[in-house]
Amino acid sequence: MKKFGVISCSDDKKWGFSEAIISRYLEFFSLNSEQEQWVGFHATRGEVPLTEDLHKFDGFVISGSISSANDNVEWIVKLLEFIRSAADLSKEKKRPKIVGICFGHQLIAKALGGKVGLNPDKDFVLQTELIEVTIQAFEAESIKGLFDKGPLRAVQSHGECVVELPEGAVSLATSPTCKYEVVQYKENILGFQCHPEMYASEAEELILPHIAKSRKWDAIHVKKSSDSFKMECDYKEIIRVIVEYLNSTLV
Repeated sequence: MKKFGVISCSDDKKWGFSEAIISRYLEFFSLNSEQEQWVGFHATRGEVPLTEDLHKFDGFVISGSISSANDNVEWIVKLLEFIRSAADLSKEKKRPKIVGICFGHQLIAKALGGKVGLNPDKDFVLQTELIEVTIQAFEAESIKGLFDKGPLRAVQSHGECVVELPEGAVSLATSPTCKYEVVQYKENILGFQCHPEMYASEAEELILPHIAKSRKWDAIHVKKSSDSFKMECDYKEIIRVIVEYLNSTLV
C-alpha cells in the first residue's frame, strides 16, 4: 500500500478550514482508497512532516496558502527545511515525490535557492489563463502527455510568483502572468503555479469579491476576471498527470 501526505498550508474559513482543504486534495488526488493511505498535515497549526518521515511516504502534495513563501514564521521555516531534505536524498534511498501547488510551488523554489516576489504587474492575478509548454518539457517524463492536445486552461489565483529559478530547475510551462508556471525542481520535486484543485466557479464566488474590494478593482477589471471563469478549464488533465507522477517509480 502506498502512503501519501497532504500538507495543508491554509486554515481559511471560507474554504472550510484546514480539514476541508485536506479533504479537497484527497478528493482530487487519491487514486484508489483501498490501495493508498493518505495522511493530512495541518501545517499552519504546526503539523509539518519531519525529515525522518521522508522514508515512510511515497509522496507529498503541498497546498496553496494566503501566506507568502517569504514570511518568517515557524511553520514555513520548518517546511522549507523539509523540502531541502527531500531534495538532498540520494538515488540509493527512497525518494518520495513532492508536488507543490501555487504557494507550495513557490515554497519549493524558495527552499532550493530561487526567489519569490510580487507578480510582474504588482497586482493580484485572479482569472483563468492558457498554460503553454516549453521546449524542455518534451523530454520531461513527469508531465508526459500533458500538452499533447496543445495549451491548457487553468485557474490562477496568486499575489506572488516564482521570479527566479533555483540552480538546476527546469521550466516546463509558462503562462501570461507567470514565466515559471510548471517547474521540475528535482527528479522527485515538481511545482505548479495554477490551481487544478479549484473550480473556476469557486474562484469567482469565494475569491473575486474579496480581491476586487481589497485591490479596488474597477468594473472593467472585475468583468475581465469574471468572464474568464466562464471558460472551460483542463483541471482533469493536470490532475491526471500529477496523480501519475506521484505513483510513478523513480529510477
